[in-house]
Order: sequence, then C-alpha cells, then structure tokens
Amino acid sequence: MKTTTILLYITLVCFGPCFAATYYVSVTGNDSNPGSQSLPFLTIQKAADVAAAGDTVIVKPGTYVGAKFYKSGTSIAPIVFQAEPGVVVNAKGSLNSNNDNLWIRNASYITLDGFEIHSSLRAGIAVQGEPNPEVHGVILRNNNCHNNSRWGIFSGYAEGIRIENNTTSYSSIEHGIYVSNSSDNPVITGNLAHHNNASGIQINADPALAGDGIISNALIDSNIVYENGVAGGAAINLASVINSVIKNNLLYKNHASGIAGWDDGEGSNQFGTHNNKFYNNTIVQPSDGRFVISLLNGSTNNEIKNNILLHLGTRGSINLDSTSEPGLISDRNAVMNVFSYNDGSSFVSLATWQSRGHDQNSFISTTNALFANPAVDDYHLKSGSPAVDYGFLLSDVTDDLEGKPRPIGASHDLGAYEAGAGCNDSAPPSTNITSPSNGASVSGTITISANASDDCSVNRVEFYADGNLIGTDSASPYSSGWNTGRVGNGSHLLTTIAFDNAGKSSSSPAVSVSVNNAGVLFFDDFEDGNANGWTFTAGTWSVVNGDLTGTAKNGSAISPAFTCTMCAIETDARIQTVSGRVSVFGWYQNSSTYVELQMWDDKNRFVLKQVSAGTTLASKTVSRTVSANTYYHLKIIFNGTQFQVYVDNVLIITLAPGNTPSGKVGFKTWSPNNKTKTSSFKGIVVY
Repeated sequence: MKTTTILLYITLVCFGPCFAATYYVSVTGNDSNPGSQSLPFLTIQKAADVAAAGDTVIVKPGTYVGAKFYKSGTSIAPIVFQAEPGVVVNAKGSLNSNNDNLWIRNASYITLDGFEIHSSLRAGIAVQGEPNPEVHGVILRNNNCHNNSRWGIFSGYAEGIRIENNTTSYSSIEHGIYVSNSSDNPVITGNLAHHNNASGIQINADPALAGDGIISNALIDSNIVYENGVAGGAAINLASVINSVIKNNLLYKNHASGIAGWDDGEGSNQFGTHNNKFYNNTIVQPSDGRFVISLLNGSTNNEIKNNILLHLGTRGSINLDSTSEPGLISDRNAVMNVFSYNDGSSFVSLATWQSRGHDQNSFISTTNALFANPAVDDYHLKSGSPAVDYGFLLSDVTDDLEGKPRPIGASHDLGAYEAGAGCNDSAPPSTNITSPSNGASVSGTITISANASDDCSVNRVEFYADGNLIGTDSASPYSSGWNTGRVGNGSHLLTTIAFDNAGKSSSSPAVSVSVNNAGVLFFDDFEDGNANGWTFTAGTWSVVNGDLTGTAKNGSAISPAFTCTMCAIETDARIQTVSGRVSVFGWYQNSSTYVELQMWDDKNRFVLKQVSAGTTLASKTVSRTVSANTYYHLKIIFNGTQFQVYVDNVLIITLAPGNTPSGKVGFKTWSPNNKTKTSSFKGIVVY
C-alpha cells in the first residue's frame, strides 16, 4: 500500500511541459506549413513565434534573415534552436528594430546552437532584458559570429548567461563578446575571439545605468583570444567585475592590454574590479601591447597565481595604481623583470616588486624557455619547461584549456596547458542504456540508467524520450528520472547522447519501452492531428502543430466521456490574443455543473471556482503575471478534501470544495470584452 501511494504521488508531478514538440525550418518551407519535418516553416521568426517551453526547433542548411525571440522557456524546459551545419544568418529580421541579426529580447531559457551569423548592423547575437526583470538562463553555444558591425555577441541584463564554444571575430567597431549591465553569474568558456577592433571579451557592469553597477561570480574559462585591440580595450577587459574566476585562458598578439581590471564609476573607485582569481592563464603580449595584467581604480584583493605573464616589448607583467595594491596576492607566476605600482609612471624590477610583498616565488622567464614552439603560436609547455609542476595546487582549477586533468605531476603546471601524458581526446565517447531493457513495460516515474566511456573523460550524458530532452547527468553512474505520465500509453523510444570535454558526442542505440500507466484516466496530446470525440460549443477549433487551438468570443471544447473524481488534471495553455482569457474545465458534467480554472492576461490573475446547478459553491482568486503567447503548465488536483492548483509546478491556490465533484474535462477560450480571441492547449492528461 505504501509503495502504491508513493508511486501515485510521483506520477502526478510533471516537471516542465508535458507535450514538447519539434519544429523544422527550411529554405524550401512555407510559414503556412505546420513546421513538421516534411512540411517545415520558411523563416526562423515563424518558429520563434510558435515554439513554447520544452520545444526544439531544427533549422536546416541555408541562408536566412534573423529573428526576434520573445517567448521564454523554463529552467527545466528551455526552448532550443538548433542549426544544422550550413545555416547562415546574414541580415536582421523584420522585428529586429535594434539591428541585431538574432535578438533575444525579454525572454529567458532559450538556447541558440550552431548558427553562423555575419553582416549584422549591430550585434550578430544580442540578448537583452531590463533591469527588472532580467533575462535568465540563455545559452549561446557553437555559433560563429564574424564580420559584424559592433559586436559578435552582446548581452545586457542577462543573468546567468552561458556563452560557450563560439567564435567571434572581425567585429569592425568594438568587441567579440560583450557582457554588459548589472547581471551576475555569466559563464564565458571555450570561445575563440580574434581580430576584433577592440576587446576580445569585455565584461562591463555599467554603474551609470540602472542596477547595482556590479557583475559578480563570472567564470571566464578556457578561451583563446588573439589579434584584438587595435582600437584599445583588452584581450579580456573587466569593468566593475567582482568575486569572479578567470582561468585557463590563452591570450596572445593582442595590441592593447592582456587582462585589464578597472572601475567604470566615473572616477569614484567604488566599483573597482576586486576579489577575483586570475589563475593559470598564458598571456604573451606583443611588443606594441600594454601591460600583461593591469588593475586600476580600486581593484583590490585580487589573486594572481600560476600564470605565465610575458611581454615581448618594454612593458611588463603586472601594473597597479596605488588604490589597487591593497590585498593583492600574486605568486608562482612566470614573469618579466618589469612591474609598476603607480600606473606606469615608473617601472620596477622583480626584486623591487618582491620587496613590496608580491611574487616571492615567481621567476623571470622567456617564451623560448617555456613553450614548445612560440614562433608558430604553440604555447604548450616544452619538455623541461620550468613551468612544469611549479604552481600551487588550486581547487578552482581541475583541468586545463584542452580539458586535460590537473595536476598530472606533483603539482599544477603554470599557464593554460598542463604538460605530461594527458589525453588527446581523439575519439568521441560511447554510451548505451542499461535500464530499462528493450521491450520493457514501464509506468509511473522510472530511472533511466546508462553507461558512458571516452578515451579521455565524459563531460555529460543527455537523456531523451522520443527525441525530447528529459535530463542530463555529468557524473557516473549516469541516470535520469522520467515521468511516464507525461506521455501516452504505448511504445516510446529512449536514447542517450554522451559528450566529452572536446565537444565530441555520440548517441546510444534506441531502447523501446511500453508505457502502461493504469492510473491514467484520460489522455489526448492531439499529436494525431485531430480532436476526434471532442465536443465544441462555439467558435472555430482545430489541431495546429499538435496543439488544440480555439478562436471564439466564448467557446468551449469538452472531452469525450469518462469519470474523474479524486484525480489530477494537467495541461499546457496559452493565450494567443492579448487581453484574452482561457479556462480549463475539470469535473465537468454540463454547462451548469463543473470546476473551472480561469487564466486572465488582461488582469494578471487566476480564478478557481466550483459551480453546481448554476450556483457558485466555492471560489478563489490570486494575482499572478500572465503574458500572452506564453505557455503555462497548469495542474489541478482534487485529493478528496481540497482542490490544489499549480502553475509551472508552483502551488498558487488551495480551495475546499462545496461538494464532491465528478465528471470529465475541457477547455474554453473567451474574452472580457466580447471580442474574438484565440488560445491553444498542448494536450491534456488526467490521473
């Protein structure tokens, strides 16, 4: 009995949208199509208009204009736009008033993966929120942003943005990557930034604008940055950045500074770049470049450890001003014999620098003494390099620029590369599902287990059901939970994809399982393209792209007959026309006896009411933001003593019933002003 109760509870929980879809875009498509693989959309914008939380958009090879992305996914169900090789975006979209080619505006949890973007009039990709609310959870991955006017990638007020494995080059006015405004927790990793007019990577918190004027907890890791800075800036330029880690980066041939930390607070020094960790970077400045690392304007309490800080001209390794020397911890670096503690007004030797308490165990070296072949920009450590095993053991640095584990020897090597018999990561990983077995019958929430191996190391394993991502695990043994209540009874395919640290991947053989949830009372995901058995009271109803869509002033769709009493009802609903309203019916007997959950975007509220024979027995209203063209995951439970309403898995309403309900389910699209409105629903499941 206890096991059955627990299983039922888990089954009722649906993490993220229950009915994720995959759409396709092709240069041979048409925006009047449903966006299927055989009948794709023509434009990326159409897919951006249609896709909702949990959906995936596959863009086929070809040249496209850009798009504005204004609809959000969720943290557990992002909207993913995946470009196949050969996708090029060379102009802005019709909605892109700011002249960026791909523009994420006030939308969170979106992934853009694999696009080539060039010839933008501003940024190749821009991600912009407002000071309140910020954008959250955007991932920009594997994109090639080149020959754009101002920036390759730009963000503003984008909390937790992840920018990984992109190439940004030949920005004609400013930077390759520019993270701006008061947005914390950005991750910039594995990128290649070169030949940009100003900085390769710029993080600037902009204290003069709204927000706290600080960017904290940034991670700048394993980027290669070269041939930037003709117009100034730095290879990595940090303004008002605190409590961050800058590690494993390779910077060379940059014509301004290597790494610059400073204050952008109009001379007040209250926003200096402080309390940061500069670990295991290899920085080789050309003869026309500025200092390797420069910290100014109250940039205090920074750590500089395990770096190679060389200059091929007359400038030196570290430059400070008097407001930035307090709290500096700098040691075990390979350096030049040139430093400054008065912002370049005078240069001092390593010995004088050490007399001020800095770099007690650092040593003077040259490119030829350290590197395998610096003449061709090969900055791996040579055999016998004094940088091998010389660094501190740093818990923040567990691998090197190429994903090789640290340390290989007795201690960390200096610089971005770890020497020794590491791994060359020549082959993709392999993976297979170990449980459930092929042909198994499953129900409730199950655990999918998988093996994965690689010639070096496995980075992560992604788990898919019918092609939809359901979980990710980065540690062995690899597993993910799957709530089978999210899909209908019948046959479903499970697969995994394993990734290594070099970005190589491979998929497992598919495992077919049969879902048999005896507790499912009613299920219709409309994926068969019709709503057979449903009754429509008014308006126009049809199935579009797997969604039941209704256009009416006040029209309902009522399910085929079944009986639900103590049960849970789940669906995804959206209001497509501004100032519209939608309802989900439960325990519906007729138009006078039912339970109704209403969602209003005109007054930002949810209303739950129970009606019997035309009389309202119980009702409760809560205020909560409702946005048009956004799917909300709705769940209504009657447990025998009360109704419970969840929106996006957050409990917002509890209500005692007037009597014990019983009946079927339905939907309604309606209007507060007697105007025709359109709404859509991504299926329904009842337990």
